[in-house]
Amino acid sequence: MGNMVYTVNFVDVATYWQEPIAQLNKSERATLASLQLLQKRLPFSLKGLHPDTGSEFVNWLAKDWCSEQGIALTRSRPNKKNDNCFIEQRNNVVVRNYLGYERFDCPEAVRAMNELYETLRLYLNFFQATYKLIGKVSYESLGQHRKGYRRLYDQPATPYYRLNSLPNGVFNQAQKVELAKLYESLNPKLLRDRINSLTIKLRKVQKELGYHY
Repeated sequence: MGNMVYTVNFVDVATYWQEPIAQLNKSERATLASLQLLQKRLPFSLKGLHPDTGSEFVNWLAKDWCSEQGIALTRSRPNKKNDNCFIEQRNNVVVRNYLGYERFDCPEAVRAMNELYETLRLYLNFFQATYKLIGKVSYESLGQHRKGYRRLYDQPATPYYRLNSLPNGVFNQAQKVELAKLYESLNPKLLRDRINSLTIKLRKVQKELGYHY
């Protein structure tokens, strides 16, 4: 059986900007290549990474690269999913909603998946509004006789809108103008149509060239 295809999925906590990237295995070098591509794609500077405790992230190769780039590298506690709650939520939106639970395992599938992700990232970041958790209050404080908490969310907004709303000291005017040009060039219907066709292409590639379970 060949290698499995995995998704490195980045989510920015402040804006929910998302960048999924496919790689053929969980090796240190494959993951480093994904992180380098992530850094190039982001419309803002990459200041920090907070992955889980997998060895594909927690290794000297990733640590040395982050140190060279001035990127703070922290990690979640083992077996504590809430330490990475943002990525856990968004994984369902990207990986599960668009790819389901199918297994992909060939280099051709990696290329097809990344072709899909290049389009999907535009659709999600520019046209898909998200709710952001801003806190929680106990039901008792609301006058309800029940235990537990009620989650509070802000008004839904796209990652692009959230990014544009940041002060100039965080996201400057030149960056906003450049991103606005990209936004004006996009058509959400065309993006959805392309996502559908690329999803079909990916499954066809796996069926024809992948390992048959």
